[in-house]
Amino acid sequence: MGGDTKGEYMSHWQMGTEPDSKGNRDLTIDIQTDDSVGTLKGTVTFQDRPYSVTGHWAAEGSVPGRNYSCLAMCGPDHDPAPEMLTLSGTLVGKGYAPDSIQANVTRTDSKTGLQYGYGGKLLPM
Repeated sequence: MGGDTKGEYMSHWQMGTEPDSKGNRDLTIDIQTDDSVGTLKGTVTFQDRPYSVTGHWAAEGSVPGRNYSCLAMCGPDHDPAPEMLTLSGTLVGKGYAPDSIQANVTRTDSKTGLQYGYGGKLLPM
């Protein structure tokens, strides 16, 4: 775990889908979390295009009735006519170091108006 001005509450998640035969992954995340308040920020790379994202996550067991850890984040790519991406998912394992994330992605293109959905399992890299 890394540090921030608040201390020991930062986690760093680097996860991705299984690589294909050439070593390419459909989806990767490189995310910093502030575990004390449940915020996250970083980069989601989907089909070789990076998106700058922010969002939140909620840890299982941190309040009564919260039986699963989940997350949601969104953000644009770096094009002046951007694609927007959202990613939500359910975590398996400890929130500060998940074993996997079952993720769902939606991408919307401001040039064409087209939307695309994707689902996959992220594993530590």
